[in-house]
Amino acid sequence: MYFNSFRILFVCLSVLLVSIIVWRYYYLDRDIKISHESGFYNDNFHLVLESNLKNYSIHYTLDGSIPKKSSSLYQKPILIDGDNNNNYSLIPTTPLEGSDHLHQFIWLPPEKVKKSTIINFALFKHGIQISPVYHKTYFIDNNFIHDYQFPVISLITKSQNLFDFEYGIYVPGKKHIQDGFNFFAVGNYHNRGIEWERKSNIAYFNDTGDLAFQTDVGVRMRGYSSASFPQKSLNLYFKKKYELDTVKYPIFNKSHNNIYKRLILRNSGSDFFKTHFRDAMLQDLLSPMNLEIQRFAPSILFVNGEYWGIHNLREKYDKYYFKYNHSISEDNINIIGVCGNEIEEGSLDNFIEIERFIKENDVSKLIHYEFLKTKIDIDNFIDFLITEIYYAHYDWPCNNYKMWKTNDPDSKWRFLIYDLDGSFGHDPQKSDYTSLSLEHATSLLNEWPYCTCSNFFFRSLLNNSQFKKEFLSKFQYHLENTFSTETIINKIDEYQKLFELEMDDHIARWGHPKSMDIWYEEINKLKHFAINRPCVMKENIIDFFDLDDFDFNCK
Repeated sequence: MYFNSFRILFVCLSVLLVSIIVWRYYYLDRDIKISHESGFYNDNFHLVLESNLKNYSIHYTLDGSIPKKSSSLYQKPILIDGDNNNNYSLIPTTPLEGSDHLHQFIWLPPEKVKKSTIINFALFKHGIQISPVYHKTYFIDNNFIHDYQFPVISLITKSQNLFDFEYGIYVPGKKHIQDGFNFFAVGNYHNRGIEWERKSNIAYFNDTGDLAFQTDVGVRMRGYSSASFPQKSLNLYFKKKYELDTVKYPIFNKSHNNIYKRLILRNSGSDFFKTHFRDAMLQDLLSPMNLEIQRFAPSILFVNGEYWGIHNLREKYDKYYFKYNHSISEDNINIIGVCGNEIEEGSLDNFIEIERFIKENDVSKLIHYEFLKTKIDIDNFIDFLITEIYYAHYDWPCNNYKMWKTNDPDSKWRFLIYDLDGSFGHDPQKSDYTSLSLEHATSLLNEWPYCTCSNFFFRSLLNNSQFKKEFLSKFQYHLENTFSTETIINKIDEYQKLFELEMDDHIARWGHPKSMDIWYEEINKLKHFAINRPCVMKENIIDFFDLDDFDFNCK
């Protein structure tokens, strides 16, 4: 008995010893020691790379490409001085000629581009890569991380992923040659799906300059009209096949959630040419309301070591958003688009039943309204409507309109607020403070930005006196509180101060908006809307509902 126990112990120790030897050979000895980690340095330095493995070589690249045995051979310390040429920032990201209106959206050569130094390196033996690829980013004499308190993101990827004529997702490329214009310039940046996802490496430095996380990630383009602008929005997909399945870090200050599967690096949509914070600021104002809002964190992006301007980090509405923010399992969520024409997750069966019920029953009757309240979160719906109407959102309701619910028996449809760029005075003809937005929200026209199916719920419920009472009561409350002129002006000032110090470099990089003076003018337009909208909204409510008065002092 004792002999058998000894033999088992011997076998276990032998297996452990072999495992340690194998681990040391395959992992420890294949590691590369580096003299400097990614980060911010005041002075130039020499980067030293070395390994314990005999008869090895280290090959590296400085352009984002993956090192091969034919890449530069490390033979002596590498000088890191941040003094690099402009390369990728000189590549046009829109067509330079075409339709007459193109000048509004055209790529402009940068006046100034901040730099970092990137390096990819790996260990080779007998010409075969035997270590992972290491990605490092170094900032030399860049004090903005401490001055402006913006997180900094370094995106490293082979240049073909973004800029190749056929394969690159950031340029007009082959697709533009094929499809030309449809008001906006069609390009490779409009291709979608997994086949247009590009593997990259992302390093996130927090607002104190510390490296918070780094991982390989999938990158895709985002948006349609805004994808044709010089600076574009990117979707980030964290997957096990790359490295981390999720990132766990408190990216957003006002969120209880610290786990993210997908994120957006947003160019501020159509507001790219104006304030660069309109949507984020307008959603921030909605925090007291019964609404989902996309959290926000400004960031500075570098692509392959070159300054790419301000990108607003945002959450992406999808099944993972609901999983990590509301503990809803991935197979228990339904997300649908305008009129149920687009099913993003789950199904729209319950939605069709509600539509049928409204068409077949007189919803002016209280009994039918009470039934609909068991299917639709009316409080959420009213807040959603009031927001879109008060903000004079022109690119709605036949766009930027999504609903969600779980499969639980007592779950109700709720409505998602997002992409508010085309609102709050964005366009003096379409979203001005004088806009009669109640008429816009109930229009029977059936082409963009209207479609009768998208406002069917609202038009139908307006026939119910109880719904109208609740709608007007909440509108009055939000006019006096959530959307008070003082509240909004204070929020605009807060965001102006947040972005002000970085905008000069952003404008020098992209040429949009045209100058800091133009940027201040656009911010003043926000304030002009906030000051003048309340009285116009009061009159619109009185006229639309045929009221003698509306108990709101618009001053």
